[in-house]
This record gives sequence, C-alpha cells and structure tokens, in this order.
Amino acid sequence: MSNDINTIAQQLRAAAIINTSAFLTVTNSEAIALCDALEAAQKHNNELETSENQLITERDNAEQALSDMFMAVIGEPPEWSNVYGFIDAVDDVSERITYLESDPVQIVPDDYFASLVETARVSANKAIAKFPQPNYVLLKVAEEAGEVVQAGVHYAENRKSWQDVEGEIVQLLAMLIRLVTEGDQINGVTPPDHYRITQQPATHEADVILNQSKEEIKKVVHEVLIEQSKLGGMLSKW
Repeated sequence: MSNDINTIAQQLRAAAIINTSAFLTVTNSEAIALCDALEAAQKHNNELETSENQLITERDNAEQALSDMFMAVIGEPPEWSNVYGFIDAVDDVSERITYLESDPVQIVPDDYFASLVETARVSANKAIAKFPQPNYVLLKVAEEAGEVVQAGVHYAENRKSWQDVEGEIVQLLAMLIRLVTEGDQINGVTPPDHYRITQQPATHEADVILNQSKEEIKKVVHEVLIEQSKLGGMLSKW
C-alpha cells in the first residue's frame, strides 16, 4: 500500500465511486497507510514552514545589516523599492568607498596642536635614545625652524601638502622638547633642574608638565619662525 497521500486519496475516491452502498469499507492496512501519509504530509508542511521562517529571518537580518552598512558609508538609510534592491545598495556603497579611498578625509583632532606635541614627544624620545648627548640640539632647533619655513613657503606655492608642513612642525617640536629635556651639552646649554622635563616621566606628571609648557612652546615656535623669516634672500633661493 502506498504511503503517498495523493495516491491513497485517489484510490479511496475510485472505490467510493464504484461502491453503491452508503458506507465504504476500508481495511486496516489502508487506514494505517492513510494515517502515515497524513503524518508525513504534516511533518513536511512543518519543515517547510520552519524553513520559510528561517529564510524570512535571514532575509530580514541581511537587509538590516546592509541598511546599517549603507547608513555608515553613505550617511542616510537606503530607500528599498522594486527598482532599488540589495545589489544597487552594494554598488553605491562600493563606489562611495572607492571615492573615499581615492580622496581620504583628514580627521583633525579636537586639540590639533596638542596632538602634534604628543607625536613630537614620541619622536624626541626616540632621538634621545638614538642620538644621545653631547649633541647640537640648539643648532638643530634653528635648522628645523628653517625647514618649517621652507615647507610653509612651498605649501603656499602648491609645491607641498599640508602633511609635509605638519611633519616639519613635528620635527621642530621634537627638537624643542629635547632642548628643554636635556639641553645642548656641546654648546653648554643645560636647563635648570626645576625646569627640565625628564625623558620618561610618570604619565600624570608628564601631562601636568606638558600642559604647563604648551603655551611656552607655541611662543618659542612663533619667535623662531619670525627670526628665521627675516634672513634676507633665503626664501628666494628656494
């Protein structure tokens, strides 16, 4: 006896048409086969329903993930429609990423000068370890100040980027940090002990000292740049 519910149904229908009595006799095997077929059909329906629900959940999750990605890259949520689907959104996101990579946006810290000083401190510590005293630190300050002026002039003439200028400023700051940290033993410049910044102070103490010296460093940089710019004929040779 088949356990296919459609086959059983067709057989019972054919028997009922042939039978002229009010009742149709069904054997035990036929009844069992019918029950098995109904149970199998119900199980299959449950599996289909579970699979469908899983597909719906996966589709919703994929749509949400894509929407979040679209929002993060494009800056606004996608407007799904019959003419704008997942593939269109992926294409737009891909194009946007390509554009951003080809023309990256420079993110400036809240305290730009402080970030330069922090970078310079790292550079200064490396230089102190690699090129210890005695060292011409004082002369290096003048040299780096000249590099800043040169980079600034080239930037104004569109010959260098601001990143080039920034790099020279960091190097100048690094030499100034070295000057107030260790001085210049060749030229006899030794900062008083109570003004000197230790090479690797404790984090809290370093932050306190750095905050106290920010304005002083700014002032020194400004004065050095003014003096350097007064050197006649130097800019015309660049």
